[in-house]
Amino acid sequence: MYTEYKEGSKWIKCDFHIHTPCSVLNNQFGDNFEEYVKKMLRKALEHDIKIIAITDYYSIDGYKKLKEEYLEREFKLKELGFLDEEILRIGQILFLANVEFRLDILVNRAKVNFHIILSDKIKISDIEENFIKRIEFPFQGTEKRTLTRSNIESLGKKLKEEQNNLRGSEYEIGIGQLAVDSSQVLNILENSDIFKNKYLVVLPSDEDLSNIRWDGQDHNIRKILIQQAHCLFSSNKSTISWGLGEKSENKEEYVKEFFSLKPCIHGSDAHCYEKLFRPDKNRYCWIKSIPTFEGIRQMLFEPKERVYIGETFPNKKQPYNIIKRVKFIDSKNEFQNDWIYFNEGLNSIIGGKSSGKSLLLYYIAKTIISKKITNLKMEIGSDLNFLGYDFEKELKFDFIVEWADGVKINLKSEESKRKITYIPQMYINYIAENKNNKNELNNILLGILNENKEFKDNIENINEKINQKSIEINEEISIFFRNKIKLTELENEKIDIGDLEGIQKNIDRLEKESQEIAYISILNDNEKEEYLDISNSIKKKKEELEKYKQNVNIRQLYVNKLIEKIKETSVVLNEIFFEDFNKIDDNEVKENLKSLNENVESKILEVKNYLQNDNFIFKVSEKMKLLEVEIVNSQNNIKKYEEKMGNMEKQLNLVKLLEQEKQKKVLIEEKEKEIILLKNDLTNKKILEKYQELLALYENKILEHLKFKNISEDIELVVKLKFDIDSFKEKFSEKISKKMVLEKQFGENIFTGNEFKFTKDCHLENIKNIYDKLINNKEEIKINQSYSLEEVLEGLFKDYFSIEYDLVQNGDSLLKMSPGKRGIVLFQLFLQLSNSDTPILIDQPEDNLDNRTIYQELNTFIKNRKLKRQIILVSHNANLVVSTDSENVIVANQEIKKGNNYEYNEKYKFEYINGALEETFTLNNGKKFHEKGIREHVCEILEGGEKAFKIREKKYGF
Repeated sequence: MYTEYKEGSKWIKCDFHIHTPCSVLNNQFGDNFEEYVKKMLRKALEHDIKIIAITDYYSIDGYKKLKEEYLEREFKLKELGFLDEEILRIGQILFLANVEFRLDILVNRAKVNFHIILSDKIKISDIEENFIKRIEFPFQGTEKRTLTRSNIESLGKKLKEEQNNLRGSEYEIGIGQLAVDSSQVLNILENSDIFKNKYLVVLPSDEDLSNIRWDGQDHNIRKILIQQAHCLFSSNKSTISWGLGEKSENKEEYVKEFFSLKPCIHGSDAHCYEKLFRPDKNRYCWIKSIPTFEGIRQMLFEPKERVYIGETFPNKKQPYNIIKRVKFIDSKNEFQNDWIYFNEGLNSIIGGKSSGKSLLLYYIAKTIISKKITNLKMEIGSDLNFLGYDFEKELKFDFIVEWADGVKINLKSEESKRKITYIPQMYINYIAENKNNKNELNNILLGILNENKEFKDNIENINEKINQKSIEINEEISIFFRNKIKLTELENEKIDIGDLEGIQKNIDRLEKESQEIAYISILNDNEKEEYLDISNSIKKKKEELEKYKQNVNIRQLYVNKLIEKIKETSVVLNEIFFEDFNKIDDNEVKENLKSLNENVESKILEVKNYLQNDNFIFKVSEKMKLLEVEIVNSQNNIKKYEEKMGNMEKQLNLVKLLEQEKQKKVLIEEKEKEIILLKNDLTNKKILEKYQELLALYENKILEHLKFKNISEDIELVVKLKFDIDSFKEKFSEKISKKMVLEKQFGENIFTGNEFKFTKDCHLENIKNIYDKLINNKEEIKINQSYSLEEVLEGLFKDYFSIEYDLVQNGDSLLKMSPGKRGIVLFQLFLQLSNSDTPILIDQPEDNLDNRTIYQELNTFIKNRKLKRQIILVSHNANLVVSTDSENVIVANQEIKKGNNYEYNEKYKFEYINGALEETFTLNNGKKFHEKGIREHVCEILEGGEKAFKIREKKYGF
C-alpha cells in the first residue's frame, strides 16, 4: 500500500500548520489559488514533507479546493508542470484538514486558538455538514447561529454597520470577530461515529508550560483546555518535557490531573510562501509512522517515542549495522521471491505454528554467521532439538541478506564479516538451567560481554599488555640471575686487578718520587738550547760518518771485485799465450808476441797497484777519523746535561707507572660501581615493580568491565579479581620444603598452614615479603632439591589472576536465582551488552516466561534497546509485539497446497507480509492472507492481541 514504507514505521517530516489563501486573515499568498497549489507542492517536495495539515479558520475551504480540484485530478497537476515521478510522490503525501477556531474564553486576557485536525478518511461533506455547520457561535444577545459562510458574512455585515472603522470584507470581519465554545465543538465530535478516533484536538502553547503556576488566576480554564487536548502545538523543549509528564513527580499524577500525556507537534504556521515548511529555528516535526492518520494517532500511545521536534530525526543508526531486506531464492516455488523488508528499530515476526517465522530468522542468522550457527548446533542441537533447516541442500536454493549500506551476503557465499547476535529458541533457558556452576556462567557472561565490540577491543588490548607484562616479569627474573653471575665475575675481576688501598698507597709513593726527580731534572732555557745544539750536532756528525762508512764500503767492495777480475784476466791471457806460443815457427813473430804479452802484464800490474793504493779511500778514512774525534768531544760536552736528562727519563717511567696504577684504580672503582648497581638490582625492585604493573592492568580490566555495571535499573554486573590458589600451590608452594610449614617460614598473614591466603589489598606486600625471604634468608627457606631458586621465583610471580563475574538483581546472585529468573536476567544482559550497535536476532524469548514477567521485565527494556540497535524478534506473545511498539511486523504463513491452488496464500507454500503496527484494513472479509492489515493479523494470530492494543492505548489516558 505504501511503497516507501515496506519496512513499517519510520521517521517522516510533517508540517501540521500551513494556511491557504482561503484563510482570509493575514493572507499573504494572494488570491491565485492555482499559484498557491503549485508553489506549496513544489516546496513540499523540496523539503521532503510527508504529512501536511491544511489550515483555515472555521472552515476547510482550502483543504476542499486542494483535494477536489487538484490532488484528485492528475491532469491538473500535469498542467502545473509536475512530472510523473513528482505526481507519484505528491500522491504519497498525506493531506489533512486542520480547522482553526478561536474560543470564547480568555486566558491572560487573550483569546485562545483551538485546532481540530481531521482524518483524510472522513468525507469532506461529513466534515462540513456534520461538524462545522453544527457548531454555533454567539450572533447577538442570546441569539446563536451555525458556522456557515452566510452566517459569518451576516455577522461581519452587522459589525461593519455598527462600527464604521472596521475594514475588510464582511466574511473577513466575521471570521476575525467570532468565537466558539470548545465544549460544544468536542461534543459534536465525541457523539458522532463518523469522527470516532478520526480527529486530534491540538492546543497551541506559545509559552513554557513548565513555568506556569497551576494554582494561579485562570489556571483552571487553562487546565480544562489542556485536558480537552490530545496534543500541544509547541517546539519549546521544556514544554515538550512537561507534556510528557517528565516535570511531574510521576506520570500517573500528571495523567490524573491532565487526563493524558500531551505530545507536542509543530508546524510552520505559514501565511506566506517564504514561511512554507520553514518552522522557526528549523524545528521540524518528525512523526514515526506510515503517512496515515492512524499512524499519527500512535503518538498518543507512545508520545515520547513516536514524535520528535528538531532539525533531523533522532537515534540514527549506521547503515552497515542495519539489515535492510532479505530474500529466498527457490527453484521449487515453495518460498515467495519478493524481498522481505526490515525496520532499523524493532521487527517482530509473528505467525501460527510452523508458519516459517523461526525459519526466516534462522536463515538470516546462518547467512551472516554460518560458523557460529554450526557451533550452536553442536552445543545445543540434541538438547534443544536445534537442528536448523536443510533447504540449502537443494542446489538452486539460496538466501540473500542486504544491508542498508548496499552490501549483499549470500547463504552459499563465503563467511560474512558482518556481526549479529543470534539467540535461538529456548537458548536462554538452556543456559539458565544447564550452565549453573560458576565457571560455566563466568564463560557465558564473558562471551556476552565480548559480543560488544568496544568492550572486546579494549579488553584484548589490556590482555595483550598483561601477556607482555608476564613476559617482562620472566625477563626480569632471568636478568636477576644473570646479574648474580655477573656480580661474582665482577668481584673476581676486581680481586685480579688488585687491592684498592694498596694501589692508592703506591700511587701516593710514585707521585712523591716523581715530584722529587722532577725538581732536580729541570734544565734552564740556555741549557736546553745548548743541549739541543750539541745533540743535533752529534746527530748530524753521526749521520755524516755513517755516510762515509757506506761510501768506503761500497768503493772497497768495487775495488776488490775489480782486482779479482784483473787477476782472472791475467791468468786467462797467460794460458792463451803459452798454449799457442810453442806452435809458432817464426821467431820474429814469437818475439813480437812475447813483447805484447809483457806489455799487457805490465799494464795489468799497473792497474792493480793503482787500485790497491786508492787515494779516495785514504782521504775518506781521514775524514772519518776526524768526525769520530769531534763526536767524542761533543759527547763529553753533553754528559753534564744527560745526567739531568736521565732523571727526566726516570721521571717519565715513574709517570708511566703512576698512570698504570691510576688506571687500575679507575677500573676497580668502575667495577665497584657495577657491583653496587647489580646489588641494587638484586634487591630487585624491578620484578616487584613489574608485578605491581600487572596488578594495575587487572585493575584497569575491572574498570573496563564496570562501564557495563548497570545492566538495568535493578540488575548490576559484579566483577571481582580472582586468584588461582590451586595453581599457585602447584607452581610455587610445592617447590618449597615442608619440613617447616609455610606459615612458619613466611608468616601467618601469608599462609595458613601450607595454604596461601589471597587478600587483594595485602597481596602485593605479601608477595614482596615472600620474595625478600627467598633472596635474603636462604638458610631459613629451603627449596626442594629438584628446583632452582630461579624456577621458584618464576612460580611466585606467575600470573594467577582472572576476572570473576556475577549478575545481581535486588541483592540476589545469578547462581542463586531460579532458572526462570536467571533466564530473564541473562536475556537482558544479551540485549544490553552484546554488540551494542549490531542487530540482535531473538527467537521467542517469552517461552517459559509468564505474561506478567514479559510485560514488566522486558517491555520497557526492549523499547529502550531498540533505540540503539536493530532488533528482529520472533514472538507469539502479544505483549512483546504490541506493548513494545514494534516498528515493523512481519507475518509468516505456511500453507499446504490443496490441488493446484492455495486457499489462503497467494501462490507459495511460505509467504510473508510486513508493515507497521498501525496498518489496519480488511478486504473481502479477509479471506486471503494479503487481504488484512497488520493490526488484524496481530489480533488474529496472537492470543490477547486485541487486549494488548487496548492496554497500550489506555496506558497514558486515551
